[in-house]
Amino acid sequence: MAKIFAESGKDFTVEEENSIEWTIDSWNDLKRHQKIFSPAFTCAGKEWRIMLFPVGNGANRTVSFYVQLDWPNRDPDEAICADFVLAIAHPEDDTVHHMQYSNHRFGEVELDWGFSQFLPLTDLGKFSVRTPVSDDDAAAATAAAPAAAGEAGGIAVTTAAATAPASPNDTIPPGAGVVGPAAIAAKSATRVRLVAKVRALRDETGIMFHSFTRYNSKRVTGHVGLKNQGATCYMNSILQSLYCTNYFRRAVYQIPLPGAAVAAIEGASESSSSSSPAAPTRSVGGAPPTASEQRSVTRALQRLFYFMQTADDAVETNELTRSFGWNTVDAFAQHDVQEFLRVLCDNLEEKMKGTPAHGMIPWLLVGKMKSYIKCVNVDYESARTEDFYDIQLNVKGMKNIYESFRDYIQVELLEGDNKYQAEGYGLQDAKKGVVFTQFPPVLHLQLKRFEYDFMRDAMVKINDRYEFPTEMDLGEFLVRDEIEESDGQSKEAPVSQRYHLHGVLVHSGSVDGGHYCAFIRPSRGDKWYKFDDDRVIPVTIKEVTEDNFGGEYPAARGPGGLRSGAATPRMQYKRFTNAYMLVYIREADYDKVLGPVTEEDVPLEIRTQLEEERSAKEQREREVREREFMFTVRIVGDQAVHKHTEFDLWPFMPLVAGATTNVEGEWHERFDKTQTAWQVVHERYTAHLNCPPDSVRFWLFSPRENGSVRPDTLITPDLFATTLKELKTSLVSTGGNLSPYELHVFAEFANPTAVMPLGAPFGTAGGPAFPPLPNSPDAARAGLKSGTALIFVKVFDVASQSLRVVGHMHVDVNAHIKDSLPTMRLLAGFPETARLLVFEEVHPKYEHQKCKVNAKDSWKSAEFENGDIVVVQTEPEHGAAGTYPPGTLLTVPDYFDFLLNKVDVVFKAKSGPAAPGTAPAAAATTAASTALAAHHGNGSNGSPISLSAPAASGEFTLTVSKKMPFDDLAARVALELGIDDPTKLRFTSTYLNEVPRAVVKRGPGVTLLDMLGGSSSIYHVSAYGRSPAYGGGGGGITGPGADRRHVVLYEILAVSLAELEAKRLVRVACVLPGKDDTTVEVMLPRTATVAALRAAVLEKLQASGALTAEQVAAAPPMIISEMSGARLTRELADTSALSMLPEYTLFALQVSVAKPTTEPLASATPVHMVQVVHMNRTPSALHGVPFMLPVYAGEDLAATKQRIQQYLGWTDKDMSKVVVRVISHGMMYDTNAIIVDDGSVLSDVLQVPQSTPSSLGTETSQAAATEATEGEGPAAVAAAAAPPPVYSRMLVVALDHPQRRLSKLQAGFERAVKIFN
Repeated sequence: MAKIFAESGKDFTVEEENSIEWTIDSWNDLKRHQKIFSPAFTCAGKEWRIMLFPVGNGANRTVSFYVQLDWPNRDPDEAICADFVLAIAHPEDDTVHHMQYSNHRFGEVELDWGFSQFLPLTDLGKFSVRTPVSDDDAAAATAAAPAAAGEAGGIAVTTAAATAPASPNDTIPPGAGVVGPAAIAAKSATRVRLVAKVRALRDETGIMFHSFTRYNSKRVTGHVGLKNQGATCYMNSILQSLYCTNYFRRAVYQIPLPGAAVAAIEGASESSSSSSPAAPTRSVGGAPPTASEQRSVTRALQRLFYFMQTADDAVETNELTRSFGWNTVDAFAQHDVQEFLRVLCDNLEEKMKGTPAHGMIPWLLVGKMKSYIKCVNVDYESARTEDFYDIQLNVKGMKNIYESFRDYIQVELLEGDNKYQAEGYGLQDAKKGVVFTQFPPVLHLQLKRFEYDFMRDAMVKINDRYEFPTEMDLGEFLVRDEIEESDGQSKEAPVSQRYHLHGVLVHSGSVDGGHYCAFIRPSRGDKWYKFDDDRVIPVTIKEVTEDNFGGEYPAARGPGGLRSGAATPRMQYKRFTNAYMLVYIREADYDKVLGPVTEEDVPLEIRTQLEEERSAKEQREREVREREFMFTVRIVGDQAVHKHTEFDLWPFMPLVAGATTNVEGEWHERFDKTQTAWQVVHERYTAHLNCPPDSVRFWLFSPRENGSVRPDTLITPDLFATTLKELKTSLVSTGGNLSPYELHVFAEFANPTAVMPLGAPFGTAGGPAFPPLPNSPDAARAGLKSGTALIFVKVFDVASQSLRVVGHMHVDVNAHIKDSLPTMRLLAGFPETARLLVFEEVHPKYEHQKCKVNAKDSWKSAEFENGDIVVVQTEPEHGAAGTYPPGTLLTVPDYFDFLLNKVDVVFKAKSGPAAPGTAPAAAATTAASTALAAHHGNGSNGSPISLSAPAASGEFTLTVSKKMPFDDLAARVALELGIDDPTKLRFTSTYLNEVPRAVVKRGPGVTLLDMLGGSSSIYHVSAYGRSPAYGGGGGGITGPGADRRHVVLYEILAVSLAELEAKRLVRVACVLPGKDDTTVEVMLPRTATVAALRAAVLEKLQASGALTAEQVAAAPPMIISEMSGARLTRELADTSALSMLPEYTLFALQVSVAKPTTEPLASATPVHMVQVVHMNRTPSALHGVPFMLPVYAGEDLAATKQRIQQYLGWTDKDMSKVVVRVISHGMMYDTNAIIVDDGSVLSDVLQVPQSTPSSLGTETSQAAATEATEGEGPAAVAAAAAPPPVYSRMLVVALDHPQRRLSKLQAGFERAVKIFN
């Protein structure tokens, strides 16, 4: 046991230990019992027992072996940490045993722990002794059994739960020699010895062996974690480090919040409310924050820090990342900790200028270093002092921080060929190096764990062991005589450069993926804590340092522990968890940097906002608890309905916690649904409006089969005593998505003065305010055999493109619809002679059907009932379409279709280099917007021509139908931009992260939906939105993509699209002597030839300065080839037409490689043109732009490589990495590649042996050659005997070298962290 404890528990501190040996004389007699306990033994002041399941605890034919702690009256937060070894040993031979080790936190959840499958019953015989039971022993056992049972309870048996403590009598006394009936019957007993040793351990952190089932970070550590959004652990780690740097937190709090001045400055970048995600907060006084405030990094960081300071649980970082301008894709992209820190500090430092916080971050984080070159033999020195936020230290080949610092300031001698050109002194021997002139109070050290391996052509992680101290003195690395006087530092009184470790940011994993966490000591005398996303735990100093040094560590022993004393050999494993960034605080500035942050340091606005949000959250939680027995009655009247411009009458949006009204006109209050009668609500509402109770009556909104929700049930006086629950159950139809916790009501007000006519014969001056109730005597006297119907009237205004409710009327259901036309004209404000078109509004999913109403029908035959809606408009005059702007809708069905399909689209000027044929985006003119507004009036939220003036950046928002054709959309955007010719607009669709996707091709069937991705689930969310109670329809339709920001990019072309589409965009990769490869894009007519392509490319190269006119004139004819996969597939003739080649074809243009400069090759003619490609280790990994190389007979490879180097403009260092190989076209692997050394002649390598058929003809036999030369002279015979050499066109020269430019995948590891605000 001691050996197992030494192996598995060597890192623990033992406070007390004890053990028990429990001998069972007859195992056979235990098999009929479920569970038994041993006598108790004491450890750490508590009683412990062995708990044994002889036939297994849920595992058949297996011994289950546990140790249990008896701890009555335990406090829920109390626990004992212990490790233990359980063993079954041979009663007569200690070397034969089976044991297992474990540890546990007893009392956190369970009071017992062990092994459910400790030993198969079939193996029990190896560790037991079978002893015969004689008749005398059986008799003695039978006589002794009652006495033993009376004294100690005999064999203890219990069926209690596993965690229940055993009583002292539920035991088998050790050494009692109990032999039971099973042993007597079998005349033999199986004796077994059980051993348990328990060690109580010191719990230094308070969480040893913690399962974190009910763990609360704030209660244990006083700190809270940050929630991970997907891959934001790197950000969480550095934010926790900055938060625990109290001086930095105070500096952030001192930055003024964005106010009126800031809003004025940043207002130019605001295009619309939909262009930035709304933060879930409210400003002081209840006003919503402005768009500038929502996008403010300062505001979001202040709020985050204050939440971390006051919250009881992990805090979300969504608001902060939204202020960066990030979307979901960015949240799942892991960035570099050091890069994020730099960009964040730069952003904050810029905002601190001119504020009380100005200069706080530079004082805290910025140090100074001097780079110098000093001549050895003359008095000359070139030096430059620069600031640093962090120091990047080499890890590879270094043992610790001190070695890295010495390596950092190591002096390099510039001598020999590497002498320094000193101004005024010529070439001189010099020393080059770096010295530190000032260290900051908080020093960030980035350990270079990630490096680019040029041989592997990949990023690699350095997991070598690298030690860092908890305290260090950097005085030896500081040039004291260079220290400038600042903040009390001077040559006379130098500040001690002794630093204490404050934080360790750790990366676990590889370059392909991993996880960040932070170890931080928040104050000088505080404990160390591990901040791992949403969990904060105390840790030991060993976990901070030794466990994060990297290197290797011995593997733990395998399961099962030791068997029969056999040892498991040690193996070494690499640590993939190691320190990546270290944070040190200078001892002299400790108190200033870590001084306490008080409540007064937090801006009052932030504190007020947080208090409001907490109150609102408590209100929401209280409402959730109460809604099971409460109803919210929501009443909307005529005034509110008249303001609604979408489908239906009212959206009933979700209520804001604590608000008394939703929008103007809606009233709501909570009532006990089983105890409140409608009479109480009636009186409460009329008292609120200060109107007589009989001047208003109420209609219940109810869902219909067609999906609409309308007020169709009148609450009559006989229902006033009915409870709210009974009203909803009996009168409101089931189905739909109405909230089960709300009652929606329409309030109809009396109108005896006939200001708003209700329709004859009711509502006339002096007449009754309301029509009689159905089936009443008054209804019979009025001749209303079938009663009346409540009909709402809406008007569609073509000029303003708006739909609004103008009133309601009561109609005799047997009357003709045409009889109510005068009332409709009166409500709509139309002249008496106006010709009306009447439509019915049903539900958005039915609006595509014909909704026109035949005025000759009766209301009953047209199936109108209470709550239905008619929409009227004046009949458009012939040719009216020409009097309105493009995209204007002329009829109600068209407008219904628009409401169903409208979407807010952000149009942005396409950034980046202008494509051929494009011109800079035109600035939006105020005159165009003003003229448009004057023509249409103010418009409405649902208007297809609603305005959003383009910002200075060229960004604006339009509400348009996703069915709008391409040409109509172009005309609409041209009107917004003030462009005369909409055919010069080109649009580009985007991905979800607003990255350009593809140029939209103009065509008769192309619509906005095609630009947005073709998904039918693209909807508009209006200012009113759509209540979840109603689901679907109109401006509030929700669904996939409803909350997406739809972006379309536009370009203003110099030519029309028709002219542009008659041309073709051609991309040509150009290989120019002595310069990097460049790609040229030109626009050419589709009928152009390769000769025209060459001329256009040369013209563009001259215009860019890549080639001069003299170089073009002096150069031999340039080759244009077709390229695919970094290979040349064929050379193109000048007369080849581009129309014969696919659109995706890539071309390569090459200026010929220079000839050899030495005779006789300088005047020789090349014997062959071979293709040269670039590859990286295998022919399947080609890169770069290939080119054709002239091959000269007799030129060795060394000379050929010099021509290639001169042509590519590479340095000797670049060329030294190149291995020249000869491969075959189409080869994927290098198994047959030929490595050519510098002494070889390339023309010989590429030559086809004459004994094999050549690519140009068949083999020539020796007999034929003799016959051809018979009778000729010796010279002729010799020439005929040596036929001209043939060179293979299937062989390619490959320059094997690492890719000189990083691929997109490699560059991804070095991507910039973008903070847009």
